[in-house]
Formats: sequence, structure tokens, C-alpha cells
Amino acid sequence: MSWKVMSNRLSWALGTVLSADELEWCNIDALVQGSHLAPVENKRTPAEQVMDNPILEKSPAKPVETANEPKES
Repeated sequence: MSWKVMSNRLSWALGTVLSADELEWCNIDALVQGSHLAPVENKRTPAEQVMDNPILEKSPAKPVETANEPKES
């Protein structure tokens, strides 16, 4: 779980997101009760669960033209 710094009274800047490993020697419960930290839910979807986009799969890749290559007519 991650924690967001909600107070200027900690050594980390306000808004910093910290992992439990970074707060290993801290009393997290006391910091949350004192409104110094707030829990952050991980809202990212793991890569293996990302939905495939069928539109992107069906469209062929377009060649990229560079300024140095002459255009074919």
C-alpha cells in the first residue's frame, strides 16, 4: 500500500507518495490518525489485464516519411 504526505510537518514534501518500505520505521497508524498521511489506493491496472484495442490491431502501420527522402509520384 502507498501513503500520501498530507502535512508539512514531515521530512517529505507535501503530496509525496511513499511506499510502506519507505515508512518502515514510522508509526503509520499514528501518522494517519494525525492527518499527516493518507492511504492511496493503487488504481493502475496490471499490464496482463489491460484490454486489447481491436482498432489498433487491425490498422496497418504507416511508413514514416523523412525530409531527406524524395516522395514517389
